[in-house]
Amino acid sequence: MSKQSFSPNPEYVEAVVKATNENFDDLNMAAMFIAQLAHESGGFQYIEEIDCAGSTSCADQYGGSEGAPGKSYHGRGFIQLSWPANYKAAGESLGMGDELFQNPEKVAEDAELGAKVSVWFWKENVESAPGVKDNQFGATTKAINGALECTGSNVDKSKKRYEIYKAVAEVLGISNLADEGGCY
Repeated sequence: MSKQSFSPNPEYVEAVVKATNENFDDLNMAAMFIAQLAHESGGFQYIEEIDCAGSTSCADQYGGSEGAPGKSYHGRGFIQLSWPANYKAAGESLGMGDELFQNPEKVAEDAELGAKVSVWFWKENVESAPGVKDNQFGATTKAINGALECTGSNVDKSKKRYEIYKAVAEVLGISNLADEGGCY
């Protein structure tokens, strides 16, 4: 990640590598996953949305009225899991019942849990999105943040994601790169 001017947290990188190795057989899919997480986490420097970290001030922005009292469901984990329904579904899928719904802050307190939640989100919401299995990297961006990055003035952010993907693919020795299409 240093090639992309990031100074990653080694604990975060270790957790993501472990989760990737345990959950991905397709090397190109793994590269797309790692690239998207690198972008979402500021190069594995952050596990929680910066503007909301350690605060409940963002609760109203992320459906706080639908969640547990006093809890904020802002972005946490390396893919920035947000919204009460996603915390509830992730916890249930990971065998934790409603623990993540009741205590969403746990996702930011444990790097391995942050990585597991990111895998869950990817498998549930990204991998099956149109174009992803057709090797379109842009389709992964569209599934994660398409409303904000696939049109208008924010397309440069989605192009940055693709640059990160190319760097990850190079490190992994991938010669059949995913296509940039699917987002803009």
